[in-house]
Amino acid sequence: MKKAAIGALALAIALAAYAGQEEMEIEEIVVTPLRAEALLREVPAAVTVIGPGEIERAGGRETVDLLRGRPGVMVRDPFGGGRNAAVDLRGFGEFGSVNTLLLIDGRRTNAPDLSGADWSQVPLHRIERIEIIRGSGTVLYGDNAGGGVINIITRPGGGEPRGRAAAGGGSFGERRASLGWEGETGPADLSLGASHRALDGWRKNSDLRGFDGGGRAGLWATEAFSLEWHGHYHYSRYGLPGALRESDLEVHGRRHTAFPDDRMKVDDWYQALRGRAETGPAAFTLDLSFRRRDIASDLESSFFFDRRDLEVVGINPGAEVEAELTGLVHRLSGGLDFYSARSGQDAMSFYGRDFYRGEKVRRTAVGRDTVGLFAQDRINWNDLLIVTAGWRREWADYDFRSDPRPGPWEEDPYWDPSEIGERLRVDREAASAGLTLLAAEEFSAFISLNRGFRFPATDEFFSVWADPPVNRDLKPQTWVSWELGFDARPLPGVSLTAAVFRMDLENELYYDPLTFSNRNYDRTRREGLETALKWSPLPRVSFGLDWTLLTAAFRGGAFDGNRVPMVPGSSGRLTAGWSPLKGLEAELAGHYVGRRRFLNDQENRYSPLGDYTTFDLALSYRTGDLSFFAGVENIFDREYSELGAIASFPEERAYYPAPGRRFFGGAELVF
Repeated sequence: MKKAAIGALALAIALAAYAGQEEMEIEEIVVTPLRAEALLREVPAAVTVIGPGEIERAGGRETVDLLRGRPGVMVRDPFGGGRNAAVDLRGFGEFGSVNTLLLIDGRRTNAPDLSGADWSQVPLHRIERIEIIRGSGTVLYGDNAGGGVINIITRPGGGEPRGRAAAGGGSFGERRASLGWEGETGPADLSLGASHRALDGWRKNSDLRGFDGGGRAGLWATEAFSLEWHGHYHYSRYGLPGALRESDLEVHGRRHTAFPDDRMKVDDWYQALRGRAETGPAAFTLDLSFRRRDIASDLESSFFFDRRDLEVVGINPGAEVEAELTGLVHRLSGGLDFYSARSGQDAMSFYGRDFYRGEKVRRTAVGRDTVGLFAQDRINWNDLLIVTAGWRREWADYDFRSDPRPGPWEEDPYWDPSEIGERLRVDREAASAGLTLLAAEEFSAFISLNRGFRFPATDEFFSVWADPPVNRDLKPQTWVSWELGFDARPLPGVSLTAAVFRMDLENELYYDPLTFSNRNYDRTRREGLETALKWSPLPRVSFGLDWTLLTAAFRGGAFDGNRVPMVPGSSGRLTAGWSPLKGLEAELAGHYVGRRRFLNDQENRYSPLGDYTTFDLALSYRTGDLSFFAGVENIFDREYSELGAIASFPEERAYYPAPGRRFFGGAELVF
């Protein structure tokens, strides 16, 4: 923490010594906050954009590494390597993944269960930009968007046809290779890429092997009609080293695992097609998507083996129209979101009096159909005030079925032969209102009000081992929130954004390890301040400071006044960039995360998980069509854990040790 404070002081001194700079770009266009193109300064929400330059300089790292320390963003990667990382917007702790919606080119990727988003679906080398919208996005995007929305936009195939080849590696036995092609000809463009990654791992049984391949294509048949295709395939197999109890750490050290044989394998692919037609002041869109995911889990430590599949179909028609009414310009938009998800699980083991493995002992099928209707209007008054208002109604139908299969386990006295077949429906409304003040090109401010919801995930409602299997008493999570923020460019080369917010929730969903069931909290509140400062004193020098202050607390009930587990009170990052020579860039980044309560410690009985500060250095050099990258993460080899929990039977603090110092490097050739 002292080093971070010294860095912040140095930045303040440098700001005081400010001299002439170049003008920063302020007319940035974003697509995620309003589900349509808009100038960033017109949006009534807190938005962070990670552009092509930052992504290009991040060679050798994972997508989630770019998100660390951004305002309102918390990343937890329990095993290192990025495959099982969770991204939490606005402090939802253990359930951050299901309160943060991940889009890829506007396509919803969150599964209907608690698995959260898969951040390995698109490798870093295929990403053009990332848009992070903090705060409730429920009106436009529905379920899972309470903390916010992250949209990963992949690289289009514009410009002259060209190929890309890259290779690299680093500590812990990491090897990478990728090959791609992109370009355009006439009214069509195409971008394709494939990559392989292998990692031996920081801890025992934390290895990873993965392959990704996919692309996107666009066809502009006329100026008024276009088609886009997006597709991707992902394969990975990896180990799950699990948490280490304090007693394990003392005896075996941080690289040990108590679960040397727990493994998983994932096959995941999707196809998406978007059509857009414009006629006069109106535009119509239609998105079609299909996703298939297969998972094989072999968890020796808990005598649990299963095979799961998931299929999701999405149909999303929408429309936009711009019209002048009563002397004001209205931009109306709306549409329908339909998703049909079907998942199956074959239990391949049973542990009662005896242990049975290898044959299918039970087949479980779960379905969820979701229909959402939304509408939004943006009213522009003299390019000074923009009023935004939206509404959404969403329905979700659940279907739970589970049937036992015949076998020797039927003679076991602990076997449950019951057949399950139940359905239920939930529905909720969301609404939003925002006001944006465009005082000048160098200053804009906004205020917004939101009401939103999150439906229980399928495995929150249902467990074949629970009594009863379907928890009909579980209620959807709801909230109301307000937010106030501004974007200022007080001097050339200087930008400052800030937002304050409060979110009051009822029936927040959580897992109770004492009853082995999902439940609702009474009331909770999240409130905080998010800031981002950027400064470029010279064309080849830049500084950045992102900082978040956040309080997540219980209000009422048995935990009244306590802190919500795994939410830091403060976090942020300090960066310094320098380009001493043409084509050569260096960036030093410091990351700080404050103390957090352990998972399962709603009573706040245990001392918190310690805070930590780490430093990273990244270098890149481009000459012609050849570029090189190298760097080191966790320069000072700090020992810390991003995630911790209170283990049961017996109760004891348990940790997920983060990786030590890591070196990486590689090269890319454009041809």
